[in-house]
Order: sequence, then C-alpha cells, then structure tokens
Amino acid sequence: MDLIGEELRIRRESKGLSLREVEDATKIRMKYLIALEADDFDALPGKVYVIGFLRTYARFLEMDDEELVNKVKSLSQFAEEQDEEPEKTTIKKSPGSPNLILIIAVIAALIFAGIVYTLSRDKNDKIPEESIPQTQTNSENESSDNGSAQNTQETETNQDANNETEISGVSVTVIIREASCWMDVKIDGKNDFNGTLKAGENRTFVGQEKITIKYGNAGAVEVIVNGESIYPVGNPGQVITVEYTEENNTP
Repeated sequence: MDLIGEELRIRRESKGLSLREVEDATKIRMKYLIALEADDFDALPGKVYVIGFLRTYARFLEMDDEELVNKVKSLSQFAEEQDEEPEKTTIKKSPGSPNLILIIAVIAALIFAGIVYTLSRDKNDKIPEESIPQTQTNSENESSDNGSAQNTQETETNQDANNETEISGVSVTVIIREASCWMDVKIDGKNDFNGTLKAGENRTFVGQEKITIKYGNAGAVEVIVNGESIYPVGNPGQVITVEYTEENNTP
C-alpha cells in the first residue's frame, strides 16, 4: 500500500501549494500537516483528530478522502489501540493478591506462636518477651505489603483514566458549500470564533467536551464531526444552533 503522507505531499506539490498556504486555507496547524505527510500519526492528539484532519486536507487537495481514511483505519497502530482493552481487564483482577498475602501471614504467625509456646515451657519468660518485637515486625511487613499493593492498584487505575482522557474529544470541520454563512462558535463554553465564511472556505474546531455553533445560513453548510459528514446542516437561510459532543454528533 502506498504511503498516505507521500500521496498528500505529491498532490500538494503538484498544485504548487506550500504548507503555509494549506495551513491558512484549512486552519490545520502546520505541525499536524507535517505529521500527516510524514505518516507520523502518533504526533496527532488521537484517532479522531487523525481522521478529521485527513478528511479536511484530502478534500482541500481534491482527493478521495474516503479512500485515504480507510487506509488509515487499516494501519496496525490503530488496531493496537483496540488490543489494549483486554490487558486493562486483566489488571483490574489484581486486587485479589493481598488476600493471599494475608493468609500466608496468618499461617506464619500461628506457626511462630506454636514455636514460642513450646519453648516457653522449658525456658524463662525472656523468650516470649523477645518474640514480641518479631511479631510486630511481621505485622509491619504485612501492612507494608498491603499498602504497596493498594498503591499499585491506585496507580494503574489512574493510568487507565489518563489513557481514556487522551483519546477523548470532539473535532468539527465546517465547510461552506454555497453562498456564505455567519457563525458564532463556542468551544467548551468559551467564545472561539464569530464571523462570516464565504463559499469554498472551511475551518476546523477542536474541543475536549463540546462545541456549540450557531449558523446564520444552515443550508449552505457541510460539517465533518469526528470523521462523519453531515450536509446540509439545515435549510437555506435557516438560523440554528447545534451542540456537538463525542456521543452526539448530529443536529
């Protein structure tokens, strides 16, 4: 299979376009354009962004975006993200190990107590007095082992939460197909863009939780949300407000 990045680069150069010109037109940052042309998809924030940026770039270059997206989805590095799921399930079963440590510690304590009792029948009271610190040491070791196991579990749980956060988010690419459209855009509750895009222009917005867009001419707009295309957003001249999230990417 041909390299995806090489196809993009050859197409761009055949049109006499620089990366700066592509960045200005697509609103995709240059470092992400460079990563796409180098097939360095790990440099992008996540799978959602790879697909969203690739669609926008390919359409700008008048290429078959579906063909390129299918090539990306077939790459092994995307399959590896799914293969990691069973490993997380295995890790979550580990809390059973402290019970085994506790059972071993109790058995060892009973054996030790029996030895002390036997020796105390033939010797002075000094022997049981000396055994007390040793018993305390065993208890301290048991507490330390349980604490270490608990800390390990908490660390693994936090790492699982961090991994889930890295691949979350929402990407919206707005493409003006005909006429022009005024827009007001808020990303994660903060104002990001307010203005008018002309026919043929496009812009990409990326957020962590949600993106809210108010369209002044919904019939002229196509949106690509997390890699899925919606066109038109509404009727010509219609003013609507749409909220995009990971779970809900339709008006």
